[in-house]
Amino acid sequence: MSYPQFEDLKVWQKARELTVATATVLVSCVDDRIRDQLQRDSLTILNNIAKGYERKGSHEFDRFLYIARGYCGEYKSTLYVAEDLRCISVEQRTALYETCTDIAKMLSGLIKHLKEDHAGPAPEVKVVEASAA
Repeated sequence: MSYPQFEDLKVWQKARELTVATATVLVSCVDDRIRDQLQRDSLTILNNIAKGYERKGSHEFDRFLYIARGYCGEYKSTLYVAEDLRCISVEQRTALYETCTDIAKMLSGLIKHLKEDHAGPAPEVKVVEASAA
């Protein structure tokens, strides 16, 4: 897999959509802490994908993809608090949650793909017969 820039990654594009949707949905949220936390989390998912890609090492990329995936969990957890505090509706939480879950799945798939690329072919094993004494 080779992409000329991080903007070409489908997972980055989806994370960008989540970041914009989050800001749009939370525009009228009166709880600054919840609004800021969700916006930071969505932006952190987006930026860790870009940061890892720009490191140009696939092991480094893996590391930042894992970090982004962790922030997906934090984001989804905070969505419930936002709903409980009536910052967002059930429908809004569900839509954002599903988008974030899709991103987490895409991240997992990309991580798996990168790991398979790292592994390469299995090393050749030579069988040596014991000599008769």
